[in-house]
Amino acid sequence: MSRRIDAEEDTLTNADLVITSTRNEIEEQYELYDCYTPDKMAIIPPGTDLDMFHPPTSAGEDIAFAETLKMSLHEPHKPMILALSRPDERKNIVGLLEAYGGSPRLQQLANLVIIAGNREDIRELGEGPQGVLTELLLVADYYDLYGRVALPKHHSADDVADIYRLAATSGGVFVNPALTEPFGLTLLEAAASGLPLVATENGGPVDIIGNCSNGLLVDPLDKSAIAEALVTILENPKLWQEFSVNGLQNVARYYSWDAHAQAYLRTIRTLSQSRKRRRSSKPVATRNWLFLPLSIIPCWAITKDWRNL
Repeated sequence: MSRRIDAEEDTLTNADLVITSTRNEIEEQYELYDCYTPDKMAIIPPGTDLDMFHPPTSAGEDIAFAETLKMSLHEPHKPMILALSRPDERKNIVGLLEAYGGSPRLQQLANLVIIAGNREDIRELGEGPQGVLTELLLVADYYDLYGRVALPKHHSADDVADIYRLAATSGGVFVNPALTEPFGLTLLEAAASGLPLVATENGGPVDIIGNCSNGLLVDPLDKSAIAEALVTILENPKLWQEFSVNGLQNVARYYSWDAHAQAYLRTIRTLSQSRKRRRSSKPVATRNWLFLPLSIIPCWAITKDWRNL
């Protein structure tokens, strides 16, 4: 580990530019290094596929996954509060279920659908997922949430975009209650599908909702705050529509892959121009690296010949 840290310190020392996904990544990771240099930092978030994730084409769009939910919900046409994540304790989906169970008003307004991976037998899962899913079942039983909560056993990768659209068609809300979220790709996918957001105030969602103006940030440890934020959006059709439209427009503006590529090009051109100016004023041979640690691709470095790639 010490060799790795030394190598990372060397890379940061020699980098002309360090690109991160969010401001949180800078504050929580790079500020810890001795060779951290604020002027070298740039934020270029990853994008999302707007061809795959898009709003419903019509209010009556037939989505096959709806049949799966009907088996669990007494009133499947009510608005859907949707959470989609791994069954990981850090994702705080148990806290979300407790927030829902503790709010009769929220239960009256909407169903809760938690998509938490695939399973055949909870008893055969690893300790972490087994604990989370078991706790979900215990909490649902404690609050007697049968018919109001769905925890489907199976979904395919091809179902995910349809699930977002199903939630949007219902007039629902996407929620990410994670204790901390380094970025939050599911928030982009949900926003691109027309869903307003309620998300943790710790990490990447701060940047996403700040740019998109399409939802509310909450303290993930405050269950009443989570419930209140969801109720606020669900009870206010005008606010729901405003957040939905803002999300659609601003995800395309800030978080499409085209926007991502253009941001890279602008940043690299600026870097190239800056290097040329330095060379003309001080012609000293240097060794320069571009270090790109994004959460969705491997960390990598490009030598000074990156312009020829």
